[in-house]
Amino acid sequence: MNLTLFIGVDPGQSGAFAAVSASGSLRGWIPGDATDKDLLDWLRSFREPSMDTGLLEDAFAVMEAVGAKPRITGDGQRVSMGAKGAMTFGDSRGRMRMALVACGVPFDLVLPAKWQTALRCQRREKKQPQTEHKRMLKARAQELFPGVVVTLRLADALLLAE
Repeated sequence: MNLTLFIGVDPGQSGAFAAVSASGSLRGWIPGDATDKDLLDWLRSFREPSMDTGLLEDAFAVMEAVGAKPRITGDGQRVSMGAKGAMTFGDSRGRMRMALVACGVPFDLVLPAKWQTALRCQRREKKQPQTEHKRMLKARAQELFPGVVVTLRLADALLLAE
């Protein structure tokens, strides 16, 4: 199989889909809180013969394998996602996953520690604040995609596609 399109999927309402060509250029992105129809239409747009990225059948996606689970902050406090937040996150993750399945795009689930280590953008230490780490991810995405206006929302999806 000759892959021509790589799709990074950062699940959640504040996540995104990002499509990157084999040559490393951004072909498009869509926010994770887009409607179901918009997600499907966006993915299906890569089937258009006019797209120079190749067919959607030559695509592969990487989705961050995260769940709505408690985490420990740098100061040792346990932070849990509330019931509403967990349901919203789970709904968004499920919709993103189903869009890939519906369009026939094969995908792998990858833990954050694995993809961040591979791209040299993992947390330096466990006490590093979440906001500082997000800024580091954004900076890494800007290094890899210099012509793209990278937002915090887009950064993880771009890095996953990379």
